[in-house]
Amino acid sequence: MGDTKYKATLSPGGEGRSGWCVIFRHLGTSDRDEAQRLVDQANVILSDDSLWTQGAREFAEKSFDHRIVKAFYDDLVPTPRDGWALRENVIGLPKDGVARVQFLGTTGAGKTTLVRQLIGTGRRDDKFPSTSTARTPCSKLFENPVLI
Repeated sequence: MGDTKYKATLSPGGEGRSGWCVIFRHLGTSDRDEAQRLVDQANVILSDDSLWTQGAREFAEKSFDHRIVKAFYDDLVPTPRDGWALRENVIGLPKDGVARVQFLGTTGAGKTTLVRQLIGTGRRDDKFPSTSTARTPCSKLFENPVLI
């Protein structure tokens, strides 16, 4: 399922229309009546926003052709990714012989300033790690042990 590659094509908008249609999914039929039935089913889903959630998929599977259900719901919820594992695949950090340090403190205590000094990014033009009164992506660094 994840290896399926789709290719979008461009098609004239139809009689009396000056626009163009982008077609991105072939539903596997050459029968015009069947194709129209599938289009009608897709339009029912598209016109009812209560069907636009993953929770509505079970109802849709009972009510619509499996090809329409697959076309609409398969990529509705993104596949979860493990950010730490992805990072490790790109930037493998050493695990042995490296001290783990965890910085704890309230907002404004100087955790990010200390990290900037340690990694040499304390200049005004260098904004890493990011700082904010709200949570930032770097706040995750301070919740888990940081390899330094």
